[in-house]
Amino acid sequence: MRAFPHTPINIEIKARTNKEETSEYVRNARFLARELRRVRRRDLIVVSFRQAAVDRFHALLPRFDVSPGIDGSAKWLAGVSPGTGVAALQLPIAYELGGTLLQITTSSKVICAHREGYAWHSWLSDEDRDAPATWRRLVRECVDGIMTSRPRALRRVLRSYASPTPCPDSAVPYRRSGQWNRDISTVAQRAKRYLKRRLARRRPARPAVVLDIDDTSLSLYACMKRYAFAPSGVGRCVVAGGLPAIRQTRSLFRYARKRHVAVFFVTGHPEWLRDLTVKNLRAAGYHGRWKLVMRPNGYSRSSLIPYKRGARRKIARRGYSILVNLGDQWSDLRGGYALGSYKLPNPMYVTP
Repeated sequence: MRAFPHTPINIEIKARTNKEETSEYVRNARFLARELRRVRRRDLIVVSFRQAAVDRFHALLPRFDVSPGIDGSAKWLAGVSPGTGVAALQLPIAYELGGTLLQITTSSKVICAHREGYAWHSWLSDEDRDAPATWRRLVRECVDGIMTSRPRALRRVLRSYASPTPCPDSAVPYRRSGQWNRDISTVAQRAKRYLKRRLARRRPARPAVVLDIDDTSLSLYACMKRYAFAPSGVGRCVVAGGLPAIRQTRSLFRYARKRHVAVFFVTGHPEWLRDLTVKNLRAAGYHGRWKLVMRPNGYSRSSLIPYKRGARRKIARRGYSILVNLGDQWSDLRGGYALGSYKLPNPMYVTP
């Protein structure tokens, strides 16, 4: 854990001998609980094939998330709760039982897990090929984790998804686990450190920061959840107003303004929503001086990239140096005119 302080870790409880007695698993569960008692990290998941070991560990150290053993997983597949403290289901793609090959990882099961608040981590059995075709299928089915013996190859495949298909149902476990919030913090801190370095090294005459609004400055999560994360929910939530601030972005905003850096909100909201947008930003704590750039009412292109690129170009032509551009969509960032671009995670939707 010292070697990988910012990487989520999966810890599996095993037996000590080939006999694999349940008592060995339980004894190791007690030992692991003692070892982790002083650990303050919250990005750990403890798992074991033996449900007794999982139950014992959770009873001793309930603040850590667990994944159910074989018995708990079987209960969930049968429609029963897998137990308390469960954050993720870790299941194979397929499993042979009595000569019959059962498909465990399917889109319908993954969706069901997400709606119940569980993440889905897939491991590969002897019946599965640990290869790109398999990984791409799992990405299409919106699994949250892939356990592979070829991590570098998997990473190359994942990098090919510049704008992945959103998996709205994964938003619930992602949010509940706290990982979404941690990921936002990581990106926002990187942006703040970059801004600090640029200001200290050679401050431009007119430094600026560009921020997107939806799910960058204001959070649509609670509202989108009410609409089951349907794409039509985005517009409804924006019009409803009352959206809370994403505190990490607000912190970056305040840091910039305190250092006399101009802030521009560049949003896909149409111009006719200006008053409502300003009211929501002010109510969410974005006080002081800033500029709001909104999409022209007559804009008809299928992608927001030309509009947002043009908005940043106009800012640059006014003599500003855009040091940081922060958004939750690739369309917020593509097109240049910013020295540093930072993307926040958003599993709910994709804006082209």
